[in-house]
Amino acid sequence: MAVPPPPTGLARLARATPESLITGLRGEHPQTLALVLAHVEPRLAAGVIEALPAALAGDVVLRLARLGRVAPAVLAVVEQVLGERVVVSLGEGSQQSGGAGLAARLLTMMEGTVSTALLDAVAAQEAGLADEIRDLMFVFEDLKLLDDRSMQRLLREVASRDLALALKAASEPLRAHVYRNMSERAVEALKEESELLGSVKVKDVQAAHAGILATARELQADGEITVERGGADDLIA
Repeated sequence: MAVPPPPTGLARLARATPESLITGLRGEHPQTLALVLAHVEPRLAAGVIEALPAALAGDVVLRLARLGRVAPAVLAVVEQVLGERVVVSLGEGSQQSGGAGLAARLLTMMEGTVSTALLDAVAAQEAGLADEIRDLMFVFEDLKLLDDRSMQRLLREVASRDLALALKAASEPLRAHVYRNMSERAVEALKEESELLGSVKVKDVQAAHAGILATARELQADGEITVERGGADDLIA
């Protein structure tokens, strides 16, 4: 039975360890770092970015968010330049495309103060791109990730009509989470208001979602609410 050839180029990098990537990429241009990190497993890429100096990390995230389709010839040059400097393990990796979506995914894997600082660095260069990343990081259904204290804090800032509108297009788990953090009387009043609204326009529901999310982001930035992602060790405060 033929033995498959060892991985080469970016396929080889996709199976690197955090330590070998950080060592092997030391001194490389931020654009090269962004290109390489777009081709490794997201949690590995997030770990590498967190280990970089703050200014460099912000530059890499910005470049990664701007990254689109890369010509094969460019990838070949990068592979040649990196040579054999990156030592690999046998872990599995997967290739990713760059862009705001990947940047958002990586930032949600980082500690809250780190992701906030990196977003601020992106915003200082391209406010619109930072807003796009922020929107992708936190969508309306993510409100079910709020702990009870955080949900109660958010609900104090939301008008009942906006909440009734927003819940028209919410999942049952999110509705249950909201109701659990309200008094029985408030829940009944909210349900009555929802019934009185009847059929509503999609754009009105979307506007309610956007308003509540804007409030949630402000509270999150002020440290007043906590969003839990993926477990107790992954907090965005």
